Amino acid sequence: MACACKEIFMGKESNIGPIDPQFGGIPAHGVIAEFHEALEVVKKDPDSIPIWQVIIGKYHPTFVGECRNAIMLASGIVKNWLATGMFEGDATAAKKGQLFTRSDVIIERFPYSPSV
Repeated sequence: MACACKEIFMGKESNIGPIDPQFGGIPAHGVIAEFHEALEVVKKDPDSIPIWQVIIGKYHPTFVGECRNAIMLASGIVKNWLATGMFEGDATAAKKGQLFTRSDVIIERFPYSPSV
């Protein structure tokens, strides 16, 4: 919400924090990271499959995709808020919005591959 404002007053040690969409208290970024970790570990050690089945099995089949979509949607909303609020009239508003949201980082770092 703060990104929709013209100004934010913060102390020297303040931090706005990450854009962190959640589903029922479960952070979308964490789900994607955990899913990716499971893929990497299972590739290296197939004997770990039973452990990861229990961990990943707690999510319904489309949950990882929903988390990715939530990250992209939240980032898009914040980019728009920045462009129409805090950086309105700034010729570099779109670039600044991209730097502040960086949803592409999580998606590039943890790409979804249906073939895995």
